[in-house]
Amino acid sequence: MKQKIQVGNISLQHFMQKPKTRAGAVFFALATILGGAHYINTSQGSVQATGSSFSFGTGGDHGNHAESEAVFQAAANSGLSFFQTNGDLGYYESNANFPAANNTQSWCNMVNNKLGTVPFLALSGNHEEPSKEGANGDNIDTVISGGCLPKPASMNVVESPHKTGNAGTADTNYGREYYYDYPAVNPLARVIAISASVNTYQAGFYDYATSSSSYNWVKAAIQQAKADGLWVIVVNHHPFINTGSSHGATDADTDTYVKDVFNMAIAEKADLILSGHDHNYQRTKQLKNNIAGCTTFSQNQYNSNCISNGAATGYTAGEGAVIVLTGSTGGNKKDGNMINDINTSDPDYPYFAKVMGSNTGNQTFGFSKFDITSTSITGSYVPGVGQTGGFTDDFTITRSAPADTTKPTVNLVSPAVDAVLTNDAVITANASD
Repeated sequence: MKQKIQVGNISLQHFMQKPKTRAGAVFFALATILGGAHYINTSQGSVQATGSSFSFGTGGDHGNHAESEAVFQAAANSGLSFFQTNGDLGYYESNANFPAANNTQSWCNMVNNKLGTVPFLALSGNHEEPSKEGANGDNIDTVISGGCLPKPASMNVVESPHKTGNAGTADTNYGREYYYDYPAVNPLARVIAISASVNTYQAGFYDYATSSSSYNWVKAAIQQAKADGLWVIVVNHHPFINTGSSHGATDADTDTYVKDVFNMAIAEKADLILSGHDHNYQRTKQLKNNIAGCTTFSQNQYNSNCISNGAATGYTAGEGAVIVLTGSTGGNKKDGNMINDINTSDPDYPYFAKVMGSNTGNQTFGFSKFDITSTSITGSYVPGVGQTGGFTDDFTITRSAPADTTKPTVNLVSPAVDAVLTNDAVITANASD
């Protein structure tokens, strides 16, 4: 005589292997159970969708004129999930195509008109500093106000709690210091936006020196994201390594704020570091520090040991960071500073794999696009609508598929939960991620 078999709460892993599943996929588990009482657990966890992906755009030093419009229009045409600026927004330029009560509102109207439903993430640059307001810069708090380009609710932005700089305390850290994971469900990447070396409205300069509160916040955000298996992307207006003529060897930022957080981000294995400030395009090879021969990066001191992969286009995750400076989205037309030269004599020049500026013969206003999957970041340069300079750039960072250790959501089809069976039973269940 066969023993009774109770179907109730045993994990399906007891009699089947869990396959990798895509969102909405369903599998059927068929098993014959013999012997003593067993239980089926129908409340397993969720599985990250292995086929998910997204794309986002980035760039800075925008302006409010025909070239700016062409770049934002190209962004709207590129299937982006969002656009993350790296700072220096409208330069308080007027635009007859978008008349408004003030030039900041005009710039917001232009961006909203071109991007449409694509969320825009704001960040301060040096032209959002108080000394520039109303001349060739905008107040970041006006930019992120409700009638302009407010914080997108869909992006689940997490603001840093450290709102006090050397000049006071900000009302919000959006536009100053924040991060978000994307997508919101089963995220693939964390974007961390900071304001190192920017004199922010209300708060002033935030301290990013080693072990400061902002430094520690960025470090913890990177470490948590890495522990969760996310790609890590750090955004700051000011670069530390650059080879432009305008903000290159002669006047680049040498302060501790940029140096310390930049070196820490690379040591903590950030995958991408995005900046602007130079009004051109510069993209490095894969760089690494905290190793023999390259403990840290120093301003304008080239060290070949700091290049972990000197290839032009293909890199492996975890072997260093790729730094991308995209300051070629339009520029400051009212001051005649739309696009700058590349300085091939800059000590940092050998770090770079691809550059474009006013003296490279292929001047092209555009933005950087990144296509993200669980196993790759593919970066490309997208020209603005109507741009004919011909510049392009493409590179990829790859990694192995992360181990799928989560359990599927399982629902018992038959027999009914807690059914008592006196014969062999075929158990049918379905699961989805």
